[in-house]
Amino acid sequence: MYASWLLAKGFQDLARGIRETLEEAIMYLEVVTWQPQRTFPKFHEDIANIRKRAAGLTFPKLLAKVNSRLIEPVIFEPAFLSIQKARNCLEHRGGIVGPQDCDHEDTALILSFPRLKVFYCRKGEEVEVRRNEPIDAQDDQAEVQLLARIELRSKRYQQGERIALTAGDFGEIAMACHYFASDLARKLLTLSKDG
Repeated sequence: MYASWLLAKGFQDLARGIRETLEEAIMYLEVVTWQPQRTFPKFHEDIANIRKRAAGLTFPKLLAKVNSRLIEPVIFEPAFLSIQKARNCLEHRGGIVGPQDCDHEDTALILSFPRLKVFYCRKGEEVEVRRNEPIDAQDDQAEVQLLARIELRSKRYQQGERIALTAGDFGEIAMACHYFASDLARKLLTLSKDG
């Protein structure tokens, strides 16, 4: 129970971090368009107003507002919407999936997140590299080529079921948050260079 509670709290913090990243992105997108004639008090007042407006938006609207100002949207948008749904369920319903958490026309919440898959090929099939498992391509070659890609992983939680996360899930979700923040930062910097 303690491990589950700890992982759920950590997950909530990660999801909150994604939201705060988007709120800061809105502030950045507003500030870079300002004209330089601002007094110091007016600058702080305007920053406070931007933060207040951003904090009042729901996560989907917050994400949509940021994406509308970028040249291309952030990657894995549906996954991060699902992470926020799971966070809301954990915070407001103790992790028990309610009807409001379920995907449209479904009786389940589907939590998706990007993860790094490291694999090799064995007889034309992808074999994921796992801890304490030998790597054997069964091709009589001394070396094996390791490949990697980012792909979505999904977990399905039926209505009435409790969201349960493992330490491995938490690690993958933490890395997904890193991908999200890195992608957003890169797109914000590109936007400011392009004008």
